[in-house]
Parts: sequence; structure tokens; C-alpha cells
Amino acid sequence: MPARGRFSLVVEDRFGNLAEEYSFNRAELVLGRSRNCDIVLASDSVSRRHARLSASDRELVLEDLDSANGVSVNDLRIEGRTRVRAGDVIRVGEFRLHVRSGPARESMRTVRMTLRGLGGTLRDQAFDVTEATTLVGRGADCGLVLLDESVSRVHARIGIRPDGTAVVEDLEATNGVFVNDRAVKVWELSDGDRLRFGDVAFRVEMPRDESDEERGTGRIVDLGGAPTGRRVAVGVGVALILVLGGVGAFVALREPPPTEVALPLPPDPPLEPAPPSMLETLATAREALEARRLDEADQAVGRVLHLDPANADAVSLSNRVARERDAQAALEAGLDAVEGGRLEPAVSFLVQVPAGSVFETDARSAMRRLLPALAEREDAACRGRSRRTIDCVQAQALQARVTQVLGR
Repeated sequence: MPARGRFSLVVEDRFGNLAEEYSFNRAELVLGRSRNCDIVLASDSVSRRHARLSASDRELVLEDLDSANGVSVNDLRIEGRTRVRAGDVIRVGEFRLHVRSGPARESMRTVRMTLRGLGGTLRDQAFDVTEATTLVGRGADCGLVLLDESVSRVHARIGIRPDGTAVVEDLEATNGVFVNDRAVKVWELSDGDRLRFGDVAFRVEMPRDESDEERGTGRIVDLGGAPTGRRVAVGVGVALILVLGGVGAFVALREPPPTEVALPLPPDPPLEPAPPSMLETLATAREALEARRLDEADQAVGRVLHLDPANADAVSLSNRVARERDAQAALEAGLDAVEGGRLEPAVSFLVQVPAGSVFETDARSAMRRLLPALAEREDAACRGRSRRTIDCVQAQALQARVTQVLGR
């Protein structure tokens, strides 16, 4: 096993998660989007061969390889070969690379989440997500490669936060991203969710106490029965080699070489807090939501998610706005049914407004107004007849349902 080095490079993704850590001493490392790079940074904001790090016992030198978006050190764009010191922060595309002295910590490559295929030949096949940030799409540079005609080249991004929660982000895919058959832009995933990229669906499974030997790392699955001969290839790792030929296909995973270099390291700089303007925007969104101005709340949350797609408060607030839209639609449909004297549809819609909703008070008020009509209906259906008739049972059940909701 190669000796540990005295330099380490910590990769922070756009979500603020520490995605990978590398150690090295004497090496020349190429950084880029291509699977053939030593350090693979999976993003369209990164060129295939973006930058080069050259290390010796005495210094670490960074060089921009004519990348489209350039390279910066401590927020200053570099020109030519530039010496890098411990404590510096290198920006490559949307990634921040923190230069540290000393060896890397123990491997961070653990199973963060499992996607289990649904339907067809994918059924019950498990594909493990081991990176803090994983691109999903048809492109060979994606960490999760789905060769399906309904999947865009770069379709979506899966981000794993430090607390273990997972977020999926739609990267303007033609056929969208769906969670439990609902189109989403950014969504926090839960165990058991049905996650679909175009036509390719998975069930989300969060980690459990299982041995590493029982988990897979990458494979190719043939979607049999499709007239176009579609295939799905999935690879999770720092590098992915995908070969599709007339005879078959294979996926090979290549780990980055261990590395090292040494310099005294000042204390690690703290991660930057969310900008005040972002916090103010979220406060505005909450205020608009409580005032039931859903469009205004949605727009405010959208501005935050545009800047920080994995912002936990913004994702939670966006999900709540979506739920309040459903509650508002149920309330409006229920009120229409009340005005039309249609008791069963009115109750069916009004009870869909959940407890804690900003529309709960209106829904309960409408249900209280229904109580006299419901009692009159029960009396008419059950008076002088067997209380086992269908009309009587239905009238009793309808009134009991409203009483139960009002009693919560």
C-alpha cells in the first residue's frame, strides 16, 4: 500500500458537502470532468481537462489547462503556473478545493443511499450512491449513467448533506425529475420514495446496518423488451469507464491514486455562512406563506434555491408551499361543493386540508357550517327505518368523519 502523503486536498461541492479527500507527496495530478483525470469533478462547469497540480517535497504548483471557466486561488483567477500553499482554497468550476497539510483522513467513500430499480429488468437491482455529489444522465462523465432515450445527457444531481439527508435537483432535464410521480425542481428524499428520471424509476433506500460486501458498486443492466434496445449503465466512483460494443458492455471503476505533500497548515477556515440577503429572502417567503400569498412565497424561495439548490430551509419551505397549494385547491373545491349543496364532495375535499395548514381555519369553519345539514340528512335517512340501510350508514359515516376532524 502506498505511503501516506503530507499534503491533502479536500473537495467541497456546490452543496457545501465535503465530497472527497486526496493525499499526495510527489505527483502530477490532472483535475477535470473526464473519467481519465486523476481527480474527477463531475460537473458541466468543469472542463474535461481543467487544471494540473504538480507536487514536490518543497512546493505545490497549480496550472490552468486552458479551461473554459478558469481557475482561481482564494477568489483570484490565476494566469500561468501559480504556487499554492496550505490553507489556500482553489476554485474549479463549482467546486472548492481546500489545500491542507498532513495526510487525508480515513476514506469517506461509504454508501450514502441506494437506488433500487423498479419495473422490467431493473426490478430489485440495487445501485449504490457513494459520493456526496452525483450527476445523473446519459453522459459518460455522470456518476450515475442511464442510457435511456428519456434521460437527458446531464439530467439531475443527487447531493448528500453532512447529516445524511439526500437532495435531488432537476438540471433542466427535458423529461423532468419526479418524486412519488410529482414533478420536482429540488426535493429532499426520504426512505421509500419513488424517484424517476424520465422513464427510469427507482425506489430510494437510505443506509442501514449492512456489510459492505453485500452492496454493489456499479453495473450495466439491459432494459429488455424495448424496441430501441435501450440500456441502462450505472457507475458510482471517482472514475467510470463505460464500453458498449456489439458483444457486451462493462463498467470499470478507478480509484484516485493516494497522494501526499507537506507544509505547515493554519487553522482550517470556517465554511462561509449563508449570506444575510438569503436569510432575509427566506424570512420574506415565510411571511408571505403565513399571509397565504403563495405565489410571492414561491418566488422568494425560488430565488434562494437558484443560488443554493441544497439549502435545507429553502427546500423545506418549497415543499411546504407545494403542500399549501394542494390545501388551497382542496379548500376551494370544498367551498364550491358547499355552495352547491353537495355534502359528500364538500366533506371529501375539506377534510384534505391538513392540520397546521394556513387554510385549516377556513376549512374547519366550513365544516362547522355543514353540521346542521349533515344532522338533518342523518335524521331523514335513519328516521323510521332500519339503521342498517345504506343511506343511513352513509349519512352517519359522513357526519362522524367531520366530527372527528373537528375534534382533533
